[in-house]
Amino acid sequence: MAQQEEDSRTGRPAGVRDNGQARSGRLRLGIRGRIFLGLGAIMIAFAALNALVVVMEMNKAREKAVFEAVDMTRLLGLSLSRQQGTTPAGALARNPAAFREFVGEFSQLMMRRVIVFDPKGRLLADSNSERRDSAAGPDEGRAIAAAIADRKPRVFKPAGGGDPHNGEWIAVPLRVPSGAATGAAILDFSTLLREHKARIMKNLIPLLLADAVAVVLLGFAARAFSRSLTTPIRRLTKAAFRLGQGDLNEPVNIPRRDEIGILAASFEKMRQDLRRSTLGSKTRIDEQIRVEEALQGAHAELTHQLAELKRYADEMKHLSWMGEALQKALTPEECYASLAPIVPKLFPDHSGGLFLFGATHIEVKPVCLWGDLPPNEKDLARLDLMALGSGHSYATFLPQEEPKPGAPDTSFKSNGSLCVPLAAKGDVLGFLYLRPSGSSPADQAPPPASTHYLALTVADQIALTLSNLNLRETLRQQSIRDPLTGLFNRRYLDETMEREILRAKRLDSPVGVILIDIDHFKMFNDTHGHEAGDAALKDLGTLFRRAIRGSDIACRYGGDEFLLILPDAGLEDSRQRSENIRGAVEQRVIEHQKKNYGRMTVSMGVASFPNQGRTSTEVILAADAALYRAKKEGRNRVVTAPLPGREKP
Repeated sequence: MAQQEEDSRTGRPAGVRDNGQARSGRLRLGIRGRIFLGLGAIMIAFAALNALVVVMEMNKAREKAVFEAVDMTRLLGLSLSRQQGTTPAGALARNPAAFREFVGEFSQLMMRRVIVFDPKGRLLADSNSERRDSAAGPDEGRAIAAAIADRKPRVFKPAGGGDPHNGEWIAVPLRVPSGAATGAAILDFSTLLREHKARIMKNLIPLLLADAVAVVLLGFAARAFSRSLTTPIRRLTKAAFRLGQGDLNEPVNIPRRDEIGILAASFEKMRQDLRRSTLGSKTRIDEQIRVEEALQGAHAELTHQLAELKRYADEMKHLSWMGEALQKALTPEECYASLAPIVPKLFPDHSGGLFLFGATHIEVKPVCLWGDLPPNEKDLARLDLMALGSGHSYATFLPQEEPKPGAPDTSFKSNGSLCVPLAAKGDVLGFLYLRPSGSSPADQAPPPASTHYLALTVADQIALTLSNLNLRETLRQQSIRDPLTGLFNRRYLDETMEREILRAKRLDSPVGVILIDIDHFKMFNDTHGHEAGDAALKDLGTLFRRAIRGSDIACRYGGDEFLLILPDAGLEDSRQRSENIRGAVEQRVIEHQKKNYGRMTVSMGVASFPNQGRTSTEVILAADAALYRAKKEGRNRVVTAPLPGREKP
């Protein structure tokens, strides 16, 4: 509060201290303070002058008293020498009463108290008859001795009872006409000095009143003058403070024609120049800020685009690698193995897997998994996949995104996961499942559109590859299998027989060959029709396929003939298995469309490598010869081809 009052009084803006005060810690006066300080100095000078006048008047009065005392003492000495004798002591010795009476009359005439002492300080006469001591007091003695010693008057104030008014006395050496000091006279000038002092004080009072009036008038004049100075200076100070704080909007308007007005006009011009310069600088700074913000935005956009281009380049690189790997795959298993190291790089922030449907589109099995996929998501529920299995699922895109025309439909699963169907050529083979690896709320949000499109692209390539591999396998199966019986055809037989013979030669192992012919099949076909005949062939093909081992090969050799290749089976083992098959055929009843066509029998010829031949052709011819003998001997039997050199006639 005191600081605010001081700021208001001095015209200084709030919170701003004088630089000198801030540097030295001492209060420095303002203009008004200096004016009043000068006024105070004038008052002190007046008082000092008055005191000097009083002192000078008192000194003049004292000097006058000394001159008067000297004259009176000289007159006293002359009078004593003429009337009584040469010295006061001699006059006192001759007639003491007359001497004292003379001193008293002289005191009355001069209207001063007079005391006469001899050179030794003994009292000779005193105009005041009340004094009883005959010796001089200490002060009197010192004054008398000093006055006689240097022959000059001495002014002193006697102590004790010498002067009841404690006035000033003068000790003057008493001389005779010859000039010798014969004693000393002490004269009381206290009354004279008091009267003179009273006159001085009487004359001083009007002077002091005049001084006081002059000081008051000077005070009012100084106040008016200081206000005429400090008010515009305060306004200039506030204007300078505003300029220092950057406020250039309020003008400096002090309409004066003196130096302060010139200074105010200079301040106003400086404010206008600063305002124009500041506005121009602010405009340039704003423009520079806008340019910098635009550059920062462009830099951020370029950085984002660069990151996107890098991500896109990485995706294209891995997609190219994936395409090459898929093209090299000859089987679905090779396709799954090639996808395992590449797909996680395409989706580094996701775990997932590749799931394929079974034949009924109900069973789902994972064929390729990566990342930290929870165990409960490795075997997805049936209901979650019904839409995917139907091929009519839909994806939830971002609000500003729209699915590309013709893009496969997708559907979100819970927790931000994504399921993309593997659809190709109108068939849904399975789905690509992606799940965010993190667990934060941001990871649970739906994946961005870029992830959608990348997942669609990956799913399309995988689906197309799997579809092509399935088609290739289908065509291969169609090229090597008999469409009616499901057994391998003659073409596959020729390739496989040569391969098995070569393998048997390399491993030094046997290969059994069984050639089968259906007994009286032409009669059965003519009697019951070709449809029943086809049903019989299909039923026997199923029986043969189930009767052999997984490593054995069953082929339709032609018409109603079948050929079985038994790797690692000798002649006797092949004959025994032939008997088992013949018995199973004999016991089997042919049915078609809920109609019973009875039983059928087969004739079988058995041969083996290397006993009945060193090549596939030789072995098959040996089995064919054995079959011919079985038919000739009555059918429904197994005949073994004889060893070379043991042929039967």
